[in-house]
Amino acid sequence: MVMRMRWDRPATVERSGLTGDPDIPNPPRQRGPRDPRAMLSSIAGALRGMPRIVRLVWDASPAMTAGLCATTIVGGLSPVATAWMSRLLINTVVQGITRHGARVTIPLPWGGHTPQLGVAAALIALSATQFLIYLVNAVTSGPPGRTRTPSWSAGCAPAVANCSTAP
Repeated sequence: MVMRMRWDRPATVERSGLTGDPDIPNPPRQRGPRDPRAMLSSIAGALRGMPRIVRLVWDASPAMTAGLCATTIVGGLSPVATAWMSRLLINTVVQGITRHGARVTIPLPWGGHTPQLGVAAALIALSATQFLIYLVNAVTSGPPGRTRTPSWSAGCAPAVANCSTAP
């Protein structure tokens, strides 16, 4: 005995949800102000509310606000540090090749130099520092492949009482 379920029946066009024109036009492009004064006025208007927004976020959670600020700064400096370390690694390799293994000094970002090191020791120190930069970047950016969106973004804001996620 074969039992047929409701979904075993062939779907018709009327029930498929694919009725209507398949060509969906793109929404019209919104153009911002073209005049430099209007653009500056628009930016100034957007920045005018920033103190109130920052105060509101700070009042909600000072620790989270400070943590977000710190991770944003570290995340912004991470590409600069990576580029600087890559430059130092390449320069150290070139110095080791051209000077036939002579001792090298590594310039520090805040000025000055490290003590003279052998090429191998300098490469190990720079590689370890590069690894630490990648590690800090991985910790501050979160898990790979995941965007930072609130858990309620797929549905409704928590403060909204009667909202529906269905269209």
